[in-house]
Amino acid sequence: MKGSKRHISYVIFLVLSYLLFLISYLPHIVWKQYSYISIIFVYAGTVALGLAIGLFLYSIIAIFREKNTEARLQISKNPLNSSQSNTKSLLPLMRLLMLESFSISTTVPIIALLVFLYFIKVLHVTTITLMDMAILITLTFFFETLIATILFPRIGLYKGMRAGEIKIIELPNVAGGITSEVLTLSRNSFFKTIIFVGEGNPNSSIETVKTHELGHAREHHGIFLELILLFLFSMIYDLIWFIVYNVFFFQNIIHISLALIIKMVLITISISIIVLLLHRVLESRADAFTFRNIGERAYNDLINTLQAMYGVTSTEDAPLWSRLTHTSSRSALKTGDALSSLNIWEFPVVLSLIESTILMIPFTSSKVIGFLFPLSYVGFLVITFLLGTIFFPILKGYYGKTTKGGRNFSFLLAGIYVFMSECELLSFPNMYLVILQFVLWAIFAFLVIKVFIKSKPIKVFLITLFTYLGINALVGTIWIVLHHGV
Repeated sequence: MKGSKRHISYVIFLVLSYLLFLISYLPHIVWKQYSYISIIFVYAGTVALGLAIGLFLYSIIAIFREKNTEARLQISKNPLNSSQSNTKSLLPLMRLLMLESFSISTTVPIIALLVFLYFIKVLHVTTITLMDMAILITLTFFFETLIATILFPRIGLYKGMRAGEIKIIELPNVAGGITSEVLTLSRNSFFKTIIFVGEGNPNSSIETVKTHELGHAREHHGIFLELILLFLFSMIYDLIWFIVYNVFFFQNIIHISLALIIKMVLITISISIIVLLLHRVLESRADAFTFRNIGERAYNDLINTLQAMYGVTSTEDAPLWSRLTHTSSRSALKTGDALSSLNIWEFPVVLSLIESTILMIPFTSSKVIGFLFPLSYVGFLVITFLLGTIFFPILKGYYGKTTKGGRNFSFLLAGIYVFMSECELLSFPNMYLVILQFVLWAIFAFLVIKVFIKSKPIKVFLITLFTYLGINALVGTIWIVLHHGV
């Protein structure tokens, strides 16, 4: 339990240090006549961020250093045509994680620097706008993903694996399991997957732990998390190079104001929370996959594993890190419904935060942002709850699982449609961009529906879409009548 608290503290330290790095630029705005003082603050923020990134990458490795004295498991049959092996030490895993961490920590800043220099030295950009920043982050992310796709499959344990292969490796003296996955370029498959299963798991839980990790592998959850990590580091390092260039070379290529810092802080917090929510959904989907393949004993096997790992006999008593990333109820292991593990308020609260953050991007006044942000957040929250409540009776019959899961899905879909409207409004009056936003969000909504509803997803999509458009038309008509008369 102490180790898990330490791991979550590293992640929190990473986010807080990035926020400190952003805030450390405030003295540059306040004390312009004392430039040496502002540079000291930026130095301090940069050092704190660098230390946080190092601790974050180290925490990935530290997870596997915790020893467990439970009995060694017996090797069970291999599921899903996977290859299986065991190792007498953790060194191969440690080496793989260190190679991946080293690759990310070296390639991302170099690529971000090259893209930045291309903008400044080749394109001769003198003033950076938010659109320029978005393009820079996108380019850095694209090239880093390409490098990772070429490099990662050729290092450590991935070297020598066939594309599409799932390798299961048993580790001594640890309990639980973890899935690692990388993109690769091949005609046969775009993925290579390694599943690590601890030999410290109770004998009765071995199959359940493996099935849970195979659930991650089947839906390629590791790829989602890898891409998110690359995007976060791309955003961080792009901003670092801009601030370094501004402060140390005295080139005002970007106007860094209090409003910009507030927006970057909001974006950082929003991304961190949405990543956490995504992780909870992915873990719950792996739990649901386990229930469908193992059956009702899956939950009891989980309790046995938690007892071996943390010495607890209830999911509510699991360490904070486990409850944050895997939910505290783990209801999906009892029901087979991935969304039944989540709290009813999670989708509305998180999606409303992101929506209100996006709405603040066009504003350049810190006072306007401070006034509008809480109002917009409450407004989006109310709209999402109301729309989700309207959707639930419509979706209940099609969802066909638990009531709690159906409500969560209704709120998720409501949040997506609210996102659609917000992006279209921000794109107005460019009608081509409005139409493009509508098409892209409609496709995304359909894909989400198809993931959670297997029966008649097209019908569900059309019903919910036209319901939402009808509500918008009704609200618009009422507004016109009230303000302009019949």
